[in-house]
Amino acid sequence: MIELAALTLLLFAVFAVATLAVGLLKVVLWVILLPFRLLLGLLLLPLLILKAVFTGVLLFVVGPIVAIALLGALLAATVAIAAPLLPFLFLAFIIWIVMRASRPAALAR
Repeated sequence: MIELAALTLLLFAVFAVATLAVGLLKVVLWVILLPFRLLLGLLLLPLLILKAVFTGVLLFVVGPIVAIALLGALLAATVAIAAPLLPFLFLAFIIWIVMRASRPAALAR
């Protein structure tokens, strides 16, 4: 049983060392590649602004069309849900008419 605990502790230690080594490698690569990332970001900034402008114009043009399509889909879903309930509504209407006709008339003053 002690051997199992020792083996588990050894595996945890190996995992911790491997995690620290990978983390250190990540930090070193991040620092080394930082100037390249900054330069590439500076060079691609006009393209990013152009993408934002085109996306905004596209959203301005397509947005109302999508909104109208969503309203149509909402109407279709409402009709699809309400259509099977129509026989029950008709039955309730018939019962209401019969109950209303069988009620005595109120006296008018």
